[in-house]
Order: sequence, then C-alpha cells, then structure tokens
Amino acid sequence: MRWGSGDAQFVRPVHGLMMLHGSRRCSRKSSRIGIGNRTRGHRFMGAAEIVLGSAEEYEKKLLDEGRCLPTSRSEKRKSTGKLQAEAKKQNASLASIRPCSNEVAALVEHPSVYVGEFDKAFLEVPQECLILTMRQNQKYFPLFDASGKLLSKFLIVSNMKVADPQHIVAGINAWCATVGGCAFLLQPGPSAA
Repeated sequence: MRWGSGDAQFVRPVHGLMMLHGSRRCSRKSSRIGIGNRTRGHRFMGAAEIVLGSAEEYEKKLLDEGRCLPTSRSEKRKSTGKLQAEAKKQNASLASIRPCSNEVAALVEHPSVYVGEFDKAFLEVPQECLILTMRQNQKYFPLFDASGKLLSKFLIVSNMKVADPQHIVAGINAWCATVGGCAFLLQPGPSAA
C-alpha cells in the first residue's frame, strides 16, 4: 500500500500520523491526513482513540489501551514465542518459520496462535505442495513430527484473542477444498484399454 504519490510503502492503511517530540506536539498539515498526538488501538479489542501526552507514553499506552504490540519487531518476537510454545504442546516442530513470519508480524497487531487441522487423507498430496500453499497462500505454519514428516495440523496466527476460536479455525475449509482438488488431480486417471 502506498500513501499519496510518494515511494513509501505500508502493510496497513495509513489513517493518521502521530508526531511528538517529548511532550511537544508537532502539528503540521498534510494534504490528506492530520498530524498530531492521537493514534488508534486494535480495531476490535482496543480503544478507538488513544491520546498521548508525550512520546514516552507510546509503547505502554498502545499495549495497555490499544491492545497492540507497538513494533513489528515485538510482534514478531511475541508471535514466534507463541508459535514455538504451541508446536511443543502439539508434540511437533515448526521447521523454519522464516518464510512467512515477517509478513505475519507486519499484518498482526495482537498475535494469538490457534491450531488448525486437515483430513489426514490430504497427506497423500506431496508434502512440498502442502507446505508451499500453507506458507505462501495462507500464511499458516505447518507442523512436523520428529522425523520431519508433515503432520495434518498447522498453526494460525490470528489478530484476535477469542475464548472459542472455532470461527477462526473454520476458515480453513476453503483451503481444505483446494487441497482436496489437488489430491483429486494427482490420482491416476482411467487407463485406456
């Protein structure tokens, strides 16, 4: 996403720009958005507007009131720790999480990890195909057994902390339908007699 005609790129839409130098508010007019001492929290779980008295309050207020991790570095660190802990609970390993951890950290403000599962029959599809589509298309984190074989479970990093993640995990149905189509295409066709 770009803002205006410049070259700066952003993962999320830009709604405002906060500029503080200590407690001094730097108020300049931008052609599209206001600049000041206000920001927003998580769109469902945080405060709609957070007012800062000084730049030093930013991280604490964004975390406490906004329910957002203040930097992608802290988002990545938090989600990586949660992914590793959940993989351990599932008696599995993640292999490499680098392929999509940077992108997920940039997309998620409040990382929560949930377990998804697909039909074991789909393991007939070459594991490289499943891993590729999980990582690149879905931003899922595949789980592996001790020998490095793909399991029928994977991890999802969601932007929502909910008591019952069934509606989040249910979103895997579309992905499973795609995998089912791949499994069907990989089956040998009728032989010409």
